[in-house]
Amino acid sequence: MKIVVTNHAFADPSIEERVAAASGAGIVTAPAKDPATLAESDLVTLHCPSLPETKGMIDAAILTAAKRGPLLVNLSRGDLVVPDALVAALDSGQVAGAALDVFSPEPIPAGTRGGYGRAVAIATNTPGSQP
Repeated sequence: MKIVVTNHAFADPSIEERVAAASGAGIVTAPAKDPATLAESDLVTLHCPSLPETKGMIDAAILTAAKRGPLLVNLSRGDLVVPDALVAALDSGQVAGAALDVFSPEPIPAGTRGGYGRAVAIATNTPGSQP
């Protein structure tokens, strides 16, 4: 297995080394928003803060460059993903599915699923609200 880690100034390289050692995986460091990274990824998980350089990092261009059928998991900040781009990629089958517990805007209106179809697992980390 190969783990691809995006290279951000706030990343801790020792964490990458511990993950690789514990799993027996190789680590390849790639720049964020690198289309080549997504072109070989079956699963993309987002675990980064909302910063000017990360807002909208998963947009239509990146999703189009991805290999067909990856899964996207966003557990960090809703504004990292451009919602309309993700919906279009899901509708076309470019992205097979997504698991989201953060949204942009947040919270999504109750009962609407935010425009996301059945290929999305939705949870909420906003107390007292349910999608």
